[in-house]
Amino acid sequence: MSIFRTYLKIVARHKVYMIIYLVILNLLGIMMALSAYGRPSSQDTATVSSWSSPKVAVIDRDGSEISHGIANFVDGKGTSVSLDDTEQAIQDATAQDRISYILVIPAGYGGALMNAAATGSAVPALQTVVSYRSSEGTLMDLRVKEYLQSAYGFASTVATSQGDAIQLANDSMERQASTSVVASEATPVFDGFTFYCEFSTYTLFAAIVVNIIVLMKTINQRDLRRRVLATPTSSSSRGIQLLCACAITGLISWAWVCVGGLAIFGLSSLASSPVQVLIMCASLLAYAVVATACGFFLGQLAVSENAANAIANIGGMILSFFGGAWVSMDLLPASMRAAAHFVPSYWCVVAINGAGSLTDTSSGAVAPLMADIGVTLLFALVLIAVALALGRARMQEA
Repeated sequence: MSIFRTYLKIVARHKVYMIIYLVILNLLGIMMALSAYGRPSSQDTATVSSWSSPKVAVIDRDGSEISHGIANFVDGKGTSVSLDDTEQAIQDATAQDRISYILVIPAGYGGALMNAAATGSAVPALQTVVSYRSSEGTLMDLRVKEYLQSAYGFASTVATSQGDAIQLANDSMERQASTSVVASEATPVFDGFTFYCEFSTYTLFAAIVVNIIVLMKTINQRDLRRRVLATPTSSSSRGIQLLCACAITGLISWAWVCVGGLAIFGLSSLASSPVQVLIMCASLLAYAVVATACGFFLGQLAVSENAANAIANIGGMILSFFGGAWVSMDLLPASMRAAAHFVPSYWCVVAINGAGSLTDTSSGAVAPLMADIGVTLLFALVLIAVALALGRARMQEA
């Protein structure tokens, strides 16, 4: 075990990398989560008792009776917000998440709907922008589609004008069954903690990879490697001790990230949603194993210290991007979403998001998330197997 302790001493001597990549990047993730979501309150971890009124905006470019009826319906079901009819204004409102549901009614829509009803064609589509951070916009979109179907149905049967179709649709929507909110079995995790965990995929990869590569660079020096080969320790024992030192480096990084996140965001969630928080931490642990395996593999290639910093930063950012940590995967093209399935960060973030919104902690609901974590670990197993084979070949050449 003397070789193992020596490896840990080498890692400890490079404190600057731990400070830069683990401490500073982790603080950056905490500050970004605090600026976006603030600190969790008792309301954030309590079960929602009613559907709140979403912020909505309607841009009517038609001005027909049909469009007026749709606009009045949307305004009546939500909190109306004024929005300029410009592409920039719509993009800003979406990016800043100021409005949950934006509806744009194109010119000529009223006549197009009446013509479609007369000819039996499909209901003409409306341009909608739904917030990806809230289910309120999605529920509003479903209500608007229901309203349009009602107006379309009356226009194709008994209504003789746009006004008649709207009036009948309004009367129909008023005759809805009463509803009540059913409390969920489990409370979703605070969004700030979910965001922090997603960002931490970059922190973990950068911190673990750069520290392991620096460790491997030190022990791969020709003179030191020859002295190690001269010891009575077998190559398999040396490889296992090196892998254990790398694993300790990964575990320390993972523990630092999890403890920091729980201290700032997750203690309240841990009390109200322990299963979800544990799944999120397990997903980060699986990704830490991937980062450890990646660092071990790259270390076998004897990359330079400058290359280690470049790989840790750029590689970590790219993987986090493809995982959906920086932007929602729904905003990416279909080709990029398909390519994301071939990187471990995607499966890690899928498990984190799934656990964060989980309201059912039964085995059937948790099993798919555990499968995502398992897929993440498969990437690590492949990298470790290749790295061990490469390290054995290098030792034989020395």
